[in-house]
Amino acid sequence: MLPPDPSAPREPLRRRLQQASFAVAIAGLVAVVALYASGGFVVSVLGVEIRAHRPLRALWLFALGAVAFVALGGRFSDARSNPAAAFRELLAAWERHVRPRLPSPQRTAIAVALTVVAIGAVFGTKSAGGADSHGYVSQATEIWLAGRLFIDQPFVTDVPWPNANETFAPLGYKAVLHDGVPALVPTYSPGLPLLFAAVKAIAGWDAMYFVGPILGGVLVLSTYSIGRRFCSPGAGLIGALLVASSPAVLFMLMPPMTDVPVAAMWAASFCLLMGHSSGHAFAAGLTSAIAILIRPNLAPLAAIAGAYYLPELLRRESRGLGIRRVLLFGFGLFPGVLAVAALNDIWYGSPLLSGYGRLSDLFSWSHIAPNAWRYLTWTLETQTPVALLGVLALLLPARWLWPGVDERRRVVAAALFVVFVFAQYLAYLVFDAWWYLRFVLTAWPFMMVGVGAVAMAAWRQGGGAVRFVVVSAVGAVLLFQVGIVRDKPIFDQWSGERRYIAVA
Repeated sequence: MLPPDPSAPREPLRRRLQQASFAVAIAGLVAVVALYASGGFVVSVLGVEIRAHRPLRALWLFALGAVAFVALGGRFSDARSNPAAAFRELLAAWERHVRPRLPSPQRTAIAVALTVVAIGAVFGTKSAGGADSHGYVSQATEIWLAGRLFIDQPFVTDVPWPNANETFAPLGYKAVLHDGVPALVPTYSPGLPLLFAAVKAIAGWDAMYFVGPILGGVLVLSTYSIGRRFCSPGAGLIGALLVASSPAVLFMLMPPMTDVPVAAMWAASFCLLMGHSSGHAFAAGLTSAIAILIRPNLAPLAAIAGAYYLPELLRRESRGLGIRRVLLFGFGLFPGVLAVAALNDIWYGSPLLSGYGRLSDLFSWSHIAPNAWRYLTWTLETQTPVALLGVLALLLPARWLWPGVDERRRVVAAALFVVFVFAQYLAYLVFDAWWYLRFVLTAWPFMMVGVGAVAMAAWRQGGGAVRFVVVSAVGAVLLFQVGIVRDKPIFDQWSGERRYIAVA
């Protein structure tokens, strides 16, 4: 028997050293991108403050790791004479050592969604100090849980000054006469307060403030599902990550507001719309009804959703199935539309009137130009120009860009969703703060999936170097958005809202 080779035990050690040096190189590269995108950071660990602001140091870390990887072998036989080959081998090492250990896109998307829920639960406000949030929470308790549609204020008749009823109408409420008695009715739509009321009746007061974070997780998972069905799991994961790290989404995740919930409901409705069973059609209609109750002005999106079944109605062989799905979608949708119309008639005197007043007071052609500039600027500043690629991708329903979608109508319907949402709010009132991107968050899942489709198209067509650029670009955008989140007062909203609790 031959004696054991004394060099044999060294091979596993060398391989481990190769993996460690490769990990150091990757960590250095990630740090370069992170520091460049965010401008640096300061963290405190066990009372020790750690600062990092210079990408050059991280670049040295990358270089040392890469050189060590080459020096230890790592199949870099020609690395010293051929840098391009060394770079290709570095990419191959990524494929061998790192990528197989990464979790699946679906598990990652679930983890990201749970992270969003946790962020909202921890940093979300637990009081309703703002005009909108107070209107939603108080409507849940003073209208729906109290079992009444009017808040009578008979004492107002004893007040000696004119328009006394308006004096005692807080923001979020309108002064009306109920059977000749001064009373208040809500200004805001009933969808979110109804959800709050149901949750409070089951789990108590504090549970209302977890509705938004939970629906934020639904928004992230729905974005992943849309991207997976449209293109690939990779595109869905990129879209989910971009939605989860969006400054506008995270800003509106914190207070009890309608923006994230309505976006989540429409995204979930679209996912159900793409299901193949009749039950999916009914569930899509029901989810759309909840979305309309939350924000009635987006009700025309239901027409786009319903038109999704039009091709089945036009084909003779699928006409019966199409009719059944349209009817079930309508059965799910109708209660929400009927409830909004009935409440408008009871509270404001007409099914077509809302608590916000006449449409002519809210929408105007003169608003389009200033709003277009604002929404474009806010999107570029908080989401980078990459977000515009997502819109362009939706307007280009080509097979090479959307290989996973079995029918073009899905991309067309998504594009119509985005176009309608932006068209409506371009004509809406003009505001002057970046977080008014909240109005168009319903378009976010489709736009970010579009970005994911562009990234995955480049991934499929390109080689190792192109894939490296794609990963780096997506990582840079994510880090940029995280940097914006860090610089904005997004995670500090709860501390400002605490003053209402302290005063009480």
